[in-house]
Amino acid sequence: MRIAHQKINAMQVLGLFALVLCSGAHASSKTTFLSCAPLQKGTPDWEVILNEANGTAAVQAEKFSYTAPAAFGSETVTWKESISSGTVTNRLSRVDLSLVRVVHNDYLDKDFTDRTSCKVKRVSKKTRF
Repeated sequence: MRIAHQKINAMQVLGLFALVLCSGAHASSKTTFLSCAPLQKGTPDWEVILNEANGTAAVQAEKFSYTAPAAFGSETVTWKESISSGTVTNRLSRVDLSLVRVVHNDYLDKDFTDRTSCKVKRVSKKTRF
């Protein structure tokens, strides 16, 4: 029994590597927009913008907005922000789109937890960018 051997040149390897790299980047490059119900009564909805390619989560609400580095796991996206009295950790489930926000107050050494649900927000075809 004879096994055929084929030489692979450097250009073929480089081309294959580029194909794998581009297909992976394309799959994770989309931006996802979510609309999340108020975390507390009387507060506005949040718009959460997830950009997995850049590794960021942005939050926009009526009176504030910020962008933070985010960790994109297979089932959860997590991002943190610093506030004057401690830290805020946000965890968004990729499975059921629930959002859990844990505010840790350094002065009281206590956590305060809020939960809400989000929906994928369709981007209008009328937008220009």
